[in-house]
Amino acid sequence: MKRPLKVSQVCGHVADVSGAEIPHAEVELLDGSFKLLRQVVADDHGNFFVTDVSNGQYQIVVIASGYGSSQRQLLTVTKSNRETSCHKPLKVTLNVGGISCGAVSK
Repeated sequence: MKRPLKVSQVCGHVADVSGAEIPHAEVELLDGSFKLLRQVVADDHGNFFVTDVSNGQYQIVVIASGYGSSQRQLLTVTKSNRETSCHKPLKVTLNVGGISCGAVSK
């Protein structure tokens, strides 16, 4: 059985509701069964890059100390899908404190 080709990457930026960058946030890529596939850490400016991602549907979970977590349901990665392109990074917004969920937008 052939393994799916790794054709894309998922890129994004993590900020709080005021737009301030959140450095070193933990970013998790989960499959449709909520199994952890990859884990990366955002850089000093809140940017993250998950490389070598196969075609499929995923969830992104972002966690940062002092902030609520954010989830995105059903992120679809395909060879031609510009949603996951680094030319149009995901924008992840976290709320300060508590356990409330922030928003992820394109």
